Amino acid sequence: MPLGGNAMDARTTLRRRVGDTPLQKAPRLAEAVGLPDLRIKLEGANPTGTQKDRIARLEVGSAAAQGSAGVSVASCGNFGVAIAHAAYVHELPCHVFVPEDFSGERVALMENLGAEVHRVPGSYEDAVRASRDHARANDLFDANPGGANTLRTLAGYSKIAEEVVDQFGATPDAVGLPIGNGSTLAGVHLGFRTAWAQGRAAAMPKVFGGSSRGNNPVPVAFARHQERCTPLDPNAVGETEVNEPLVNWDALDGTACLTAIVDSQGAAYGATDEELLDLHAALLEDGIDAHPASLAAAAALRTAVQEGALEADARAVVVLTSGRPEITVRRVEAPEDLPAFLDTLTHWLGRFGDPRNEMEEAVGAAFAHGQVLEASDREGVLGYVVLTPMELSTFFPSLHLSYIAVDPRARGRGVGTVLLEEAIRAADGDLSLHVETDNEAAIRLYEKFGFTKKYFRMLHKPQRTPDVDPAQGAGWAERHEAPVVP
Repeated sequence: MPLGGNAMDARTTLRRRVGDTPLQKAPRLAEAVGLPDLRIKLEGANPTGTQKDRIARLEVGSAAAQGSAGVSVASCGNFGVAIAHAAYVHELPCHVFVPEDFSGERVALMENLGAEVHRVPGSYEDAVRASRDHARANDLFDANPGGANTLRTLAGYSKIAEEVVDQFGATPDAVGLPIGNGSTLAGVHLGFRTAWAQGRAAAMPKVFGGSSRGNNPVPVAFARHQERCTPLDPNAVGETEVNEPLVNWDALDGTACLTAIVDSQGAAYGATDEELLDLHAALLEDGIDAHPASLAAAAALRTAVQEGALEADARAVVVLTSGRPEITVRRVEAPEDLPAFLDTLTHWLGRFGDPRNEMEEAVGAAFAHGQVLEASDREGVLGYVVLTPMELSTFFPSLHLSYIAVDPRARGRGVGTVLLEEAIRAADGDLSLHVETDNEAAIRLYEKFGFTKKYFRMLHKPQRTPDVDPAQGAGWAERHEAPVVP
């Protein structure tokens, strides 16, 4: 029995979506790492392009729940953009403190999202102090990592592990993550540990962390068999355009990260810029771009294979903290061979398709007066979404999402998510859909975008009226008098 639903306000629908990032294969990267059964978790599919959105949502959400007058945070880039984005969604004032010598497009993005950027003389640590002082003086929520925010940070990143367990269908043997502050790795380990404790994961994967060689204290502490992560000499670390997100002389959650690695029987390794760029080139061949620093996770797995800490037949996941699929969506006109198009749509929809005459009517109306959107990459077409116009513009939304179909070979790559995003944009949020109640994957996707179950759509199927009343001769009328109606 199909369900009906309407989309939320377009701005809210698109901007509140965080998480549920794709898990997909990357054959060229797998070959370069030496792990044929390798998948990548693309955190770049989050709204601002990194995993930081997961934490920003929780921090700013907490600020809003507490009735704070706004948020204050220090950042050299990604976290500041994520906090500014979340504050924009919650309509809260946002103040981002950055070192005065830091520049780039990320600062412009913070400002474009409505954040007030404050430049602070000195280092990132100086910016953190200034941000916290500003928060105390102005009754703002202090969104900086550490302290009371640590539990939210770890809980936010733990969701990555939960998604991997659900998407992978089993627990991977190994997971690779890049290390900056160490927060992401520690949180993901917590997620796997929780899933295991709850019986949703059969075992704990080995967790391997990768960072810039000699420029992060976690791999150094691991190599020295230390129980705690101790700071490096700030003057001894070297920052480049390639390794910048990884460089950290005093990792904030370094000890938690180190403990997680040891607990999982994993390891931490450092990689050179050349190694990161080599793996980045392999990822580009898979049609995905990401900041080279993200590839420290893949470098760690490659080193583990080379050193015998991981078997070559291991099932592994690389968490890329940036990067997203290169998927293009465009509006298409009616093809000359409409039957062939319907054949493709029918094949991709499988058991969730409709009778041919119904599909032909809906698709024809979409091409004529609605929209049909096509998703593709450099290898070809990946999927379609069919938006059929509704005759009643006030009682129903103006467009109805009749079909969203993805090539079975492209499933798990986030194609459906991209198509639904563009469908909501195309309809400006004025969109409805029906979905079979047993199509659980589609229901999860639609609910993630704010579609709600408003009513049951119940269809009457006409049946032939029998010539003889089946109740005749049953004996009831013969044994009972008809009731008297006053």
